[in-house]
Amino acid sequence: METLSIPCDRKSITEKVKERTLISPFENGAEQMRAKWSSPLREWTLHFLKLKTVGEQLKDFWIARKGSAESFYWTSPIDNVQYTVRFKDDDLTREAIFHDVAFECSLTLVETR
Repeated sequence: METLSIPCDRKSITEKVKERTLISPFENGAEQMRAKWSSPLREWTLHFLKLKTVGEQLKDFWIARKGSAESFYWTSPIDNVQYTVRFKDDDLTREAIFHDVAFECSLTLVETR
């Protein structure tokens, strides 16, 4: 499995921690709840402002993974832990800035098991 090693500034990351809970209502108004997952899943939105050459590396990595089709390793700068993730979306939008010398884009990674 490949590793995404393009650095992202930790100030440019939003982390979301998700739980999945099953809630079963009863006729008397009570509810029974249970966790569907043994541990939470994480999701990160990364914002990049990089030179054009690094932008091309990111685009090539995304294409090689076929968008969200293939998982890869990524180390979060927030906690320095390596996660198995995939891209959330099947489209990548980049904006050329500074007379096409740099690019800006945001993408979301989701943890997989």
